[in-house]
Amino acid sequence: MAAPGGESVADQAGGAEAIAEDAPLADKVAALERVEIEAALRRARGVKSRAAEALGLSRPTLDKKIADLGIDLWRAPEAAEPGEPRGRRS
Repeated sequence: MAAPGGESVADQAGGAEAIAEDAPLADKVAALERVEIEAALRRARGVKSRAAEALGLSRPTLDKKIADLGIDLWRAPEAAEPGEPRGRRS
């Protein structure tokens, strides 16, 4: 999905994964969800209940999406700000 400037929406959102223009819609949606969930978790400093609230999701729904997308809560986020925790379980 190209946004103005020729970048995909996931690329504009700061996604680490590049999604091909001809990728299936489900792959594009998953990439965008991953970007948004990882960003919300960073902003919430790993507190999943806060990230879920910011995303407008219930905590169980966020947990399911984290599992389905294979998001690793224990790895250091590439875009972490200095001084930010590397990940926390809540």
